[in-house]
Amino acid sequence: MYRTWKTCLLHILDVSHAKIRLCMVPKYTSVLDVRCAHLDVHQTHPVCRGVRYIRTLSLDIIALQETYAVSTDLASQFHMQFQAVDSIWTPHCGLVPFSPDLFFSQIVKSPCGRLITAIVSHKSDLFEPLSVSVLYAPVCCKERYPFLQDLIHSLPSSPILQAQPLRHILLGDFNYSISSGINVRFRRSKAPTSWLNHVDRFYADAVTPRKQAAHATFSGGLSQSCIDYSYVSKDLYPARTYGSVFYINPAWTDHFMVKTCLQLVPSSVSNSLNQTGKGLWRAHPGLAKDPVFCEQLASALSQTVASFPDWYYPTLQWESLKTTTRSVAQLYSRKKAFSLKKAEQTLQVKRRILLKLIDHHPDRTKDVSSHLRVIEGKLQQLQ
Repeated sequence: MYRTWKTCLLHILDVSHAKIRLCMVPKYTSVLDVRCAHLDVHQTHPVCRGVRYIRTLSLDIIALQETYAVSTDLASQFHMQFQAVDSIWTPHCGLVPFSPDLFFSQIVKSPCGRLITAIVSHKSDLFEPLSVSVLYAPVCCKERYPFLQDLIHSLPSSPILQAQPLRHILLGDFNYSISSGINVRFRRSKAPTSWLNHVDRFYADAVTPRKQAAHATFSGGLSQSCIDYSYVSKDLYPARTYGSVFYINPAWTDHFMVKTCLQLVPSSVSNSLNQTGKGLWRAHPGLAKDPVFCEQLASALSQTVASFPDWYYPTLQWESLKTTTRSVAQLYSRKKAFSLKKAEQTLQVKRRILLKLIDHHPDRTKDVSSHLRVIEGKLQQLQ
């Protein structure tokens, strides 16, 4: 029996312009078998494909919930699976940086493990340090209510959350909905009034624009709801440039992917941007499923092997094969007018258009739903 975990992603899209993109990809089917407490999973398991897909997004920080990382060994195995630079773990949450340009400091974990807060800084000071808090609230209302109430009561003395947050990002699975269409009394029954007032006063939704209905982030059977949020302190909200909810393969999660992009101002006025290079190049894993690319690569590698002189020792042969592979992959990707990533982006846009059509014209739901299923099926194939 496989348990599930939830993830949220913090992504610097372009460090040369100090952009930060926040994403939430909640509730992955976990590779953690709770009964056996190990990660012995075959590479064709859907989660392995999900992790590979995440790595194609060029993320810099990923935050997870429902990790069940109850031991150092499990934390180390998760760390290896994501090929991370560093990692912070609790039984409920995790923070994992992918970018070598970022580092954590002043790490604080709640005693229950449901909240992690850390300061995120850039080695070249491309943006002023900010704090990130990853939250996984209890599913049960009887547990969630006192948990959130305790967080509010501890604000004046605890470093886990700021009483008056500045340059702060609060994201995760809150396990309650704050949709404007929900009765106020019902909202208060799901979370303490003091907590709701604190969020309303000091934070802004970084995904859903003001006065707009939030898109569902969770799909459970026939019902959908928005229970995953990405908030920024109000001083950071002007830096928000983008936010949206994306469909993601249901074999990995019963939630959708939530993205937010922030344009941050460098902490230094000096032009240190040239100190940051392009980073490590990697081919898109989706190319391995492209028969045309595989045929071209096989032909190019055969020609490369045939050209090896007798004195070529194995190290030189291996470097030549890597150079050929990179050259073929880059050339093929550039020539391909409609790339896998562009195809996915186009389908995501079409899906959002259909969702808006359903929102505005509920009487057309039955007709539109068939087109929506076709688009989501194509997205599953691409992802």
